[in-house]
Amino acid sequence: MASMEGDTAPLFRLPEELLEIVVEQALADSVPAAVLLETCRRFARITRKLYYARIKYGGAWASYIKLVDLLETRPDLQELVKDVTLRPVINRRDSTAEACAHSATIRVFDLFPSLKILRITDASPKEVAQILARPPGPVHPPLQRIAIHPPLQHVAIELPAGNWRRFSELCWWEALARFPDLGELTLLGTAFPWRNEGVRADPGERSQAPAMPQGLHTLTIQYVAPPTDGAAAFADDLPALTNLALADEESMVSRWLSIAPLSLTRITLDFTTHDVEPGELAQQLGRFPRLQHLRLVHNFKLHDLVPFLRTDKLRHLELHYDTTGDLTDDLDTLLDLICGPDRIRHLQSINLGSDTDLCETGYEDLEEYLCDAIKGTDDMTLAEIKSEFDPFHGQSVEENIRRLVEGAHANGIKIAGHTLRAVDWERQFEDMVERHFVEHALATNDYTILRRQYGKKGAIEAIRRQRPLLAAMLSGDGS
Repeated sequence: MASMEGDTAPLFRLPEELLEIVVEQALADSVPAAVLLETCRRFARITRKLYYARIKYGGAWASYIKLVDLLETRPDLQELVKDVTLRPVINRRDSTAEACAHSATIRVFDLFPSLKILRITDASPKEVAQILARPPGPVHPPLQRIAIHPPLQHVAIELPAGNWRRFSELCWWEALARFPDLGELTLLGTAFPWRNEGVRADPGERSQAPAMPQGLHTLTIQYVAPPTDGAAAFADDLPALTNLALADEESMVSRWLSIAPLSLTRITLDFTTHDVEPGELAQQLGRFPRLQHLRLVHNFKLHDLVPFLRTDKLRHLELHYDTTGDLTDDLDTLLDLICGPDRIRHLQSINLGSDTDLCETGYEDLEEYLCDAIKGTDDMTLAEIKSEFDPFHGQSVEENIRRLVEGAHANGIKIAGHTLRAVDWERQFEDMVERHFVEHALATNDYTILRRQYGKKGAIEAIRRQRPLLAAMLSGDGS
């Protein structure tokens, strides 16, 4: 292997940015970092930069101490860290230990001066306060450094949601205001049955309102009940907030929307249950005069939001379903909105997506079933596989989806999303089956099954479609 800084291989003629992509992909493909570090000095530098950019600090005692010792002896590595996940440290050395807590001595902002993203998991409010509110300053040798604030841009905190109900109880909140570059905050709560869900915030109440991070533009809140104090401060003192993402029961989402800043331009809603009156969420969304982008995820009722969708505010609508088949529940509503006599004319784009692309169980399972069926190692027939993986479960909805696409185009609306690929499910399935038959024949050098499926002439055409270059070379037309 080369050990010089400037290797003459063609790969090393690439600019640094492209080499970083190469190394990043190699690490993602489980190429050991040790191998890349020994390739050459240039690869070693890039590997070290990427490998230490994101670390987990805490966890099992042995690995935690090993990392601490490494950072103490290699202060140059501290500068490379950009993204840290703080986890509780298992205090006892034996494997049966249950006692764990966040390190009481961690000075994360001193240890990682280039830190941009901080994630705090499994921490009590007191521990979060200790981590965030700890003033920067010199730490124990050999980690002495100048007291500076890192360029922190995103903080994500995992909260025990049942343990707090008021902003004033979050003693760490004001500590966030001292990071001028902080633009994104994520609060991840643990849903407890004893959450105080019945107590609503007074929209005008400002008691003990915390200092808000003035530069905050993106806020994500999952399974955290709205506070019962400081509602007015939350609504008025986040002038830069434009992006709000909420995940919870409808009632919790509605309460957050009722006190959210009116500056919002993009809202993402992910519901776990439906427990509000029809029309309530549409009314809450109507509060925001600048709202242009609405993203609905998973368990939503599009019909209940039609009154808001018919206003002239929204420009971009994104619907993300659990499965492609769930789109069928909203087709009539979408067709009325896009193609009906009172069709909406202000939308510029619609995106239709789902967690599972086309098939409920995903392409990998489908591919595996097809391989087994062609090899004869599975009892399912191709017809049974097709029916099993049909994203619309045999419903004839292709024509309605085509109408939806044509209606959107006629109104000047860009419509996209991989869910639309289901329109060609029949063709895609037949193409996938043909590809597997051809691959099996070429891999085994046995064309019996391929000819049995398509006939001699059909088998030749299948090879030409699936392997055009190979077919051209065999026929003498390839170069």
